[in-house]
Amino acid sequence: MKKFFLSIVILTAYSIYSQTGSIEVSIGTSEFTSYQKGPINTFRCYSYYQTIYKAEDINMSGIINELRYKIKIGEGFPQADDNIDVWIGHVQKSYFQDENDWVDVSTLTKVIDNGSMVFDGTTKTASFIFENDFNYNGTDNLVIAVNAKEPGYGNGDEIEQFEYTELNSEPENNVTHYYADDYNVFDVDNPLIGPAINSYPNITLVFSSVLSTDDNYSLNYSYYPNPTSNFLNIKSDNNIKSIKIYNIDGRKVFEKNYYSQKDIKIDVKKLLSGIYIAEIIDENNQLENIKFIHK
Repeated sequence: MKKFFLSIVILTAYSIYSQTGSIEVSIGTSEFTSYQKGPINTFRCYSYYQTIYKAEDINMSGIINELRYKIKIGEGFPQADDNIDVWIGHVQKSYFQDENDWVDVSTLTKVIDNGSMVFDGTTKTASFIFENDFNYNGTDNLVIAVNAKEPGYGNGDEIEQFEYTELNSEPENNVTHYYADDYNVFDVDNPLIGPAINSYPNITLVFSSVLSTDDNYSLNYSYYPNPTSNFLNIKSDNNIKSIKIYNIDGRKVFEKNYYSQKDIKIDVKKLLSGIYIAEIIDENNQLENIKFIHK
């Protein structure tokens, strides 16, 4: 683990930690553990969970590239669990109304395709490291969907329980929706009914960096015109290594690697009108995000 340079606890609901090159936002403080509160049901062979985290609890926008969960470990711990799909996306709703109220995965961004959950016995955490980064807008609520497809995952043992936070038993607190089965992988395109419950797995969202608040200048970059309709010019003090562009829904719409270039012109004519985030990595592997508008 990297050393934390800043540690701030915000009330008792969530906390923010700043690391070199990343920001961590933790939601949930209870140390209760369970095999069936998500993000994976460790008692059944297959499971599917959707959990909504509120924007007011996240209180940040930017590029998310990792999810981290706290686990309870007994003697030894699993190294990884395979065959997992993970989606993440923006939602207006703040809870699940009933057992049929799934969020359609076609509206979400798939960040892990048949990947793994990696366990760390030292920090007692289980992590999803994204294959595709997600740009969270900081305004909408965030939904995370996890489909565990590996047979015989666990038996509910202590080492495979996740920490969770219980909410008051009111309908508007049903923020987790799940289904678990011993025989069949959950079909996300044809979802079956499943309970909506008033709890959520404690989670840490890892942001690669937060969004720039300046329209035309950042610490190491200048860019123009903004708004633009044809080209975006980016100038840097350092050589630029790569640039990725995300739309406001967190979907990547542009990616290119560069070599020893400090002055770059990007053709954005084909982009739709809206707000975009350009994620820039320089020759020293320092990352910064800049915001621009396509008109």
